[in-house]
Amino acid sequence: DKIRSAFKEWCPEGELVALGSYKLGVHFPESDIDLLCVAPKWVTRLSFQQEFLDILLGLSGTSYCYGVFRAKVPIIKLTCDSIDLDVLFANFDGDLLEDGGIEYCDDATLLSLNGFRNNEMILQLVPDVGSFQTALRGVKLWAVKKGIYSNILGYLGGATWAILVAKICMTFPDLSPAELVLKFFKIFALWTWEVPVCLSGNNYSQDYSYMTIVTPAQPVFNTAYTLTYSGFQVILKELELAAKVCEDISTGAATWEDLFSEVDFFQEFYWMLQVEVLAVNLSTFKTWLGLVQSRIKYFAKDIEAEHSKLRTTLYTKLFQTENKKFPFSSSYFIGLLFPSTTQKIDFRNAVKNFCETMREINPLTGQCDICIRLKNRNQLEPKVLSQLKV
Repeated sequence: DKIRSAFKEWCPEGELVALGSYKLGVHFPESDIDLLCVAPKWVTRLSFQQEFLDILLGLSGTSYCYGVFRAKVPIIKLTCDSIDLDVLFANFDGDLLEDGGIEYCDDATLLSLNGFRNNEMILQLVPDVGSFQTALRGVKLWAVKKGIYSNILGYLGGATWAILVAKICMTFPDLSPAELVLKFFKIFALWTWEVPVCLSGNNYSQDYSYMTIVTPAQPVFNTAYTLTYSGFQVILKELELAAKVCEDISTGAATWEDLFSEVDFFQEFYWMLQVEVLAVNLSTFKTWLGLVQSRIKYFAKDIEAEHSKLRTTLYTKLFQTENKKFPFSSSYFIGLLFPSTTQKIDFRNAVKNFCETMREINPLTGQCDICIRLKNRNQLEPKVLSQLKV
């Protein structure tokens, strides 16, 4: 309500709508809330990025506010009253759910509008919204537990999982939520991923992505475009394992707890790279972390490109760590599966390139840094181990 009031005061003719998991009714307490500010066409994106950003900065309860305006979908990342929000913008005069006029939108506005339009269309297409929401919560929880819920880290994001669950709901309209979850894994463990997943009969040809999962609203696009090869391989493996567990659930040989068990990353990988994100204060840390998150999957890809027989797996769980110089420190881990040969593997070039790239785009020189170390599981610090579920 506070954000809505601020936006309406700045743009009385505007409208604030929810997007993503919050809009779909499957929001987890720890998740960000996505909001879309829709303004008339005459309100420019530049004025939103300058004037409204200043208003949000001065809002009571705001502890963090930063504009990510070079992104494909420009956003303001905001923490207000301890709630994390992503605020998008679109200047559009037409009906948000109609196709008329969208051809005149710039790409940033089109992509921002499409988030809302796709959410609405999914809720209209599924035969039972309640069953869809329950099944999606289950699939979403499974993906989080298995470390494959994140488009920015090279896996699949919320919009993609929602389309996949909606596909099952539309194909099997009479199933209960539990039956839908079982069917989800049975179908997609065997899916031929050269075939696009579509909800509304869109004639979408397969692109060069590993998976093609198509939005229902026009203009259609592939929501899995950020999926990396290693991410694709991990998702295939987890779908296959889940399908086997679901078979056992059906026969009573396994329980739902078995399906939702957390992946044991540090048992699966003996060697790993620790990517430590460091900053002097919380605000700087959040900004710097966002920049690292946007690039870290390319670091893992570069390692595989240099060493074709080496396989990397980026763990999506962020761990709080300790650093003597920087009070704010968290780490991602990249699992390493070495070839059976004794060939020497040298990471120095990929590490050097990644660190140089990050320091070039770092707007806060001296206030933050990044540190990368090769470790084995026996070298993990106690603070990391304490954050693992027993």
